[in-house]
Amino acid sequence: MTIQWYDFIGTIGVVLCLIAYFQLQTRRWTSFDLQYSVLNLGGSLLIGFTLLFDFNLSALIIEVCWTAISIYGVWNYFNNKLSN
Repeated sequence: MTIQWYDFIGTIGVVLCLIAYFQLQTRRWTSFDLQYSVLNLGGSLLIGFTLLFDFNLSALIIEVCWTAISIYGVWNYFNNKLSN
C-alpha cells in the first residue's frame, strides 16, 4: 500500500473530527458550540476531498451527510446568536 499526499489531507480531516468528538465526550464542548460544528465541517470536507482521488460510495454518502449536518450546526449557531 502506498500512501499518497491526499491521504495526509484526509488524515488531518480524521484528526479534526476526532478532536471534536473527544471534546464533546469530555464535556469541554457541547453540540451547540461553534467550534464543534466547524471542526466537524472541516474534517468532513478534508476527508471528502480524498474521495476525488480514491472514490468510495459509502464514504461519499457519510461525508456528504456529515458536511450537511455540520453546515446546519454552523448556521443554527449564528441564527441563534442573531435572534438573542
